[in-house]
Amino acid sequence: MEPISSNLSLHTRAIITVCKTLNIPYSFVHKDGICLKVTIGKPYFFIHHHPAFDSVDISKICKDKDLSYSILTADCDPEFIPMWRAYLDPDVKDEHKMWVKFKNMDEIITDIEKYFKYPVIVKPNKGSLGLNVKKCENGEEIKSALGVIFEKTPDYDYLSVVQEFLDVASEYRVIVFRKKILLAYKKDISNATFEGNLSPLHWSNSKAVIVTDVNLIASFQPIVDYVFEKLSANYLAFDIALDKVGKLWLIELNSSPGFSHFATDNGEDLIENIYEYIFSELLRIKT
Repeated sequence: MEPISSNLSLHTRAIITVCKTLNIPYSFVHKDGICLKVTIGKPYFFIHHHPAFDSVDISKICKDKDLSYSILTADCDPEFIPMWRAYLDPDVKDEHKMWVKFKNMDEIITDIEKYFKYPVIVKPNKGSLGLNVKKCENGEEIKSALGVIFEKTPDYDYLSVVQEFLDVASEYRVIVFRKKILLAYKKDISNATFEGNLSPLHWSNSKAVIVTDVNLIASFQPIVDYVFEKLSANYLAFDIALDKVGKLWLIELNSSPGFSHFATDNGEDLIENIYEYIFSELLRIKT
């Protein structure tokens, strides 16, 4: 088997390895190697670390926290969804002014204090990697956090999400294809140092530790089943928190999970295993 260039992304290397193993046709369709075409009955296009197993709407839903929570709670109120409310930038563009409910920060804070107890979590609606996510203990800290989210910079988000604070004991990433859990790992901060980013894997010296406890993995399944029934997705990553009284919470969904931190701590073999399972399933269905 010819060596695979180390200049390619982690996902691309894993996909090529699996295609060679399973004798699946593949080819690059961009001169810089950013798009890989894999043919299993039909073409699947993998761009960087973005998988090709779902429609664009699933990706958009996962990136939009307010929308994903709204869809998941539309017909009932599952106990694993934290309480949240979304707030539009009072200074949003004119074409969106019709949706503005609160005219300034003070009105937003008054509404937050009506529904939440302190502390609360304030985050951008479409943010990722823990960027601009803050734990706020009072109105002034909320005003500061919202000011950053609503500041007209490249990281600007016109919508913020305020979420109830959870006293988290552990947080997990769970990788799922068609309701089957393929991998679960703990975002371990037991020997890590907080450096300003609340996202566990962004703490200094944090580790991605593979979960082997079958009972813990089984406890994730009801959340997985519920979400897949609501979204009709194929491939999702779940961020699930276990609080200090033993209750599980769905923090958010990701349609294109990265594995760089996981690979640093655990190697690339398990990532290849994920793609091998998925491609084998697609081959089985095709035949």
